[in-house]
Amino acid sequence: MNDFVSNLEFLLAGRKQTPWGKSLGFPSATISRMFNGAIPGDKVLFAIRRSENVNLDWLLTGKGRPFYVDQVNTAESFSKTVHIMLEDEPHLDVYVCSLGERTILVFDQEGTWSHAGSNPIHVHFLEVLVGPGSKELAAVLRNFPHREQIKIPLLSPEDEESIATGQVGTYRLFDSEDALLANHRPAKDSDLQFYSPETAGTTKPADDEPVKLDLMRTIVALVEDCAIELGENLNSDQKSRVITAVYRQADRLGLQPEDLTAENIRTAIDVVRD
Repeated sequence: MNDFVSNLEFLLAGRKQTPWGKSLGFPSATISRMFNGAIPGDKVLFAIRRSENVNLDWLLTGKGRPFYVDQVNTAESFSKTVHIMLEDEPHLDVYVCSLGERTILVFDQEGTWSHAGSNPIHVHFLEVLVGPGSKELAAVLRNFPHREQIKIPLLSPEDEESIATGQVGTYRLFDSEDALLANHRPAKDSDLQFYSPETAGTTKPADDEPVKLDLMRTIVALVEDCAIELGENLNSDQKSRVITAVYRQADRLGLQPEDLTAENIRTAIDVVRD
């Protein structure tokens, strides 16, 4: 297996070759030739690049990072770049993966794309920015008028690292069964504050403590199961309130995921329902 085929397999991340290629409008013969090691033409490569956010240098040669990440060198440049992006593209969804000395932001807008007269394909217009955070950048995010488009994904440190270093692309971010950015919550003001290492220990709000991912995921799953069991059709606001209430109680009591029971969830649902 040559490097190109090996990199294609990494890119697919378990997806089947033919359905993947067909979704991008490739003929069966083109798909077959690619996975036998033939380098396709620019039209095919540009479609792969756009749909996957893949670095074509890496795909063809193995050099560099697998997926595109824009590294911003200064805090001033970062805040200005984000300000311009949000002014020019007010419909962007913004995933704030971290906001600190190393800030990771993912910008996304779904749409269609075509190249040189080819049939349009569905894509995520995606940009990943990594660089030093600042109070100015935090203010740009807080002042964005479409606050509902700013999201806080529940990520492990390993997930953050894989995004920041270009190890995951569009599929693993948005479309796989365990997509990294699928599990998120709306941003609060406390999420959109910049804390330097010198001040984080003394000024960080109590409700901005890092989310305990295992605990949160267990609660989310239990809420879904209990709502089905009770025949409750919770709207997104009610579901969010139940999850928040149970999480805060569990965190206050020092409970572990294995300590939680359906009774904890039923009580919270009863409160919301009443």
